Amino acid sequence: PKVAVVFFDVRSAARAVEALGSTYCVRGAQTGERTVRLAGDAKFDSEDFAGISDVQTDTADEGTYILQFFDIRDAQRYRDSHEKAPTVMGALAADAAGEASVVMPPPGLEAGFEPLDSVALRPGLEPV
Repeated sequence: PKVAVVFFDVRSAARAVEALGSTYCVRGAQTGERTVRLAGDAKFDSEDFAGISDVQTDTADEGTYILQFFDIRDAQRYRDSHEKAPTVMGALAADAAGEASVVMPPPGLEAGFEPLDSVALRPGLEPV
């Protein structure tokens, strides 16, 4: 009988192969996505460096880079947090294209934040 075991972290999978040997264990195809594409000005936590296995510039999209994580859960966490957060360069590009852009407040100041578009202006004031 054969058993398939899936690890979130490729380091754990490598340890399993090493411990069980090739007689009992064979590497299978990767399941899950370990890479995240980020804008060149995106910020990430220095504590997360230990969880990153590789960093490459994205040749298909100038100004972006690709992080490859050891663990698919870390990659998903970064993907979720950076897809929702507009970057400075993204906001500047939107302004240059004449599109409305909203730059969100820094972490810790989100409570009660309303984008300018949704705030009623005081009488006599006009948006610029």
